[in-house]
Amino acid sequence: MNVDILKQYLDKIQSAPEQSVIREIDSLKWSFKIFAGNYVELIKLLKFLEDRPESTKLWDVKRKQDLYRMFEEIGRLLFNYLAAASMLIDHTRRCIKKLYRDQKYLEFSNEYEKEKNRLADSDTHQIAQGLRNYIQHRNLPAIGSKITYTPETGLNKAFRILSQSLLEWDKWSPAARRKLQSMGESFPLRDFVEDYFNQVDAFYKWLGGKQTELHRVDVERLNGLKEDAKLAFKQAGMITERELKELDN
Repeated sequence: MNVDILKQYLDKIQSAPEQSVIREIDSLKWSFKIFAGNYVELIKLLKFLEDRPESTKLWDVKRKQDLYRMFEEIGRLLFNYLAAASMLIDHTRRCIKKLYRDQKYLEFSNEYEKEKNRLADSDTHQIAQGLRNYIQHRNLPAIGSKITYTPETGLNKAFRILSQSLLEWDKWSPAARRKLQSMGESFPLRDFVEDYFNQVDAFYKWLGGKQTELHRVDVERLNGLKEDAKLAFKQAGMITERELKELDN
């Protein structure tokens, strides 16, 4: 088998419509991983500061500058988290528009709109989107910390976003403004971050499951092309059994 024939196998895979579909879906999965990675970084820091006994020393008056640096780091990670969410939303919009314009996807498109609107209309999402714009166009939100002690629960540390300075901004959606007003002077940062991640995560688990159903045949066809190519390369002596197994893993 000559090189030109082997090249045809590779070209067939690269030009297959199924390859373009799978590449687009994989790209969207990568965007979600970026969002999830930013969540993990932020929540890891908040858990350390709020839950670990050794972080208490940061509230010592002699460690004031160290605590301020923690506030700055929280602000940086919060913006990264919200910016990654916004990027993910934009990427999803492009992906859906590109892949599901055909009439055969009408039922899925209707389901998608319903699930998308459920997420978009949630108070948490409205605040997340507004907060991202607030940080980008105005400033980092004012974040405060509070230490309390009770005999029942012991020492409790919490970081909270202060609402007053946020409400001075006039670009909030009506839903976000109402929610901010209802939460009083401040709201717990960690609860907000976790709640938003859980909502976004649930949506993308639903979307991923739907895409798996919709493109099962595409994946099977593409895998068939890859198997044909691997067999051709094996017969030509250009790939070993060990390398074949590595490609399958």
